[in-house]
Amino acid sequence: MGALGIVAALAAEARPLAAGRRRVHGSLALAADVTLAVGGVGRLRAGDAARQLLADGARALVSWGTAGGLDPALEPGRLVLAERVLSEAGEEWAADAAWLARIRAALPPEVDASSGAVFASSRVLAGPADKSACFATTGALAVDMESAAVAESAARAGVPFVVIRVVCDAAGTRIPHCALKSVGPDGRLRPLGFLRTLARDPRQLRGVLEMDRSFRRARKTMERVVGALGPRLAAP
Repeated sequence: MGALGIVAALAAEARPLAAGRRRVHGSLALAADVTLAVGGVGRLRAGDAARQLLADGARALVSWGTAGGLDPALEPGRLVLAERVLSEAGEEWAADAAWLARIRAALPPEVDASSGAVFASSRVLAGPADKSACFATTGALAVDMESAAVAESAARAGVPFVVIRVVCDAAGTRIPHCALKSVGPDGRLRPLGFLRTLARDPRQLRGVLEMDRSFRRARKTMERVVGALGPRLAAP
């Protein structure tokens, strides 16, 4: 298949792939034929990253990172392998079935994986009500903001793609406002924005601690996936 391009929105999501590298931003070569692009948040930035990877020779794409749970049965740390990606405009793209089968076959027993649709939203679904409404409307297992761009770019280029996401905030979890302010559009942490927002409403601290625990569970799953699949993530 040739070179593999992996798109992640956030540096924190990319670190399990980056094998301890201190700098995780922009494009990073993980192996001779594997490039990781930390593109930032949202469809526009993910699309730019995916198109650049394709221009540089990628012949397969991965949308990688965390996701919000829509299905109430999915807890933080649950791996979601998207069979389909759905967009707000009603678009739908099918992930490469043979590639997904190889991923499932290579996963260790301790990694629980769910397969189904992932919905790509143009905004953060921060609260249980929004997630519940989205689940009822779409039937998707999880939500992110980048997978539609990766899927669309792959379809236009005629190359396969998969979506490998891990639930961080479960369906019943509300993301604290200060956590939303802690990440810039480029995917980098903004500690001052986080601290200022938290200082204005210290009651958010409980939610922050819950999110930290959830992200640690998600990161552990991502590390296990990388450990089992390697940097090529089972791409042929």
